[in-house]
Amino acid sequence: MVGVGDRGSKSVLARVSVVNERSETVYDSFCKPTERVTDFRTFVSGVRPVHLRDAPSLEVVRGEVAMLLARRRVIGHSVSNDFNALQLKHPEHLVRDTAKYPPYLRVTGRPHSLKELALKHLGWAIQGGQHSSVDDARATMGLYLLHMKAWEAAISKGTALPQRMATAEDNAVTKPASGSGGGGGGGS
Repeated sequence: MVGVGDRGSKSVLARVSVVNERSETVYDSFCKPTERVTDFRTFVSGVRPVHLRDAPSLEVVRGEVAMLLARRRVIGHSVSNDFNALQLKHPEHLVRDTAKYPPYLRVTGRPHSLKELALKHLGWAIQGGQHSSVDDARATMGLYLLHMKAWEAAISKGTALPQRMATAEDNAVTKPASGSGGGGGGGS
């Protein structure tokens, strides 16, 4: 995401990445915002003016992504943010959101960041500086694949999703969570 408007206060889509179940990149495109970018947020987004100069429009990117995702299961982390940025809807029964999956939630019920989940469950250090939407998409897919059988079995049986398992950190004294637990699954 990059910032538009007064001091870059409004976030808009700048890049979309999609990986398959083998973590192979099947789509990766920058997207030219419809408004003038006032903050590229390069230190986090990795997006520079050159990336957007000849990038396709949101309309083109949205159409390509919609065709790619049609009738497919979509895995993301706080994926509603990605769909909102793309101005795209997807059938809820085909969405798997690692930010809402009970075994990945904090004891308070709030989501962990994708960065935290990737490190804890996959041993992957991501988002150490400039974010890569491809790395984020791969991490999200990796998290889904760890629990895919139980997740899909629960959905197909119409039963409750597996609940969060207690961990050693639950017994530690914790401070109230500050900030957002979200993280883009596949958009920058």
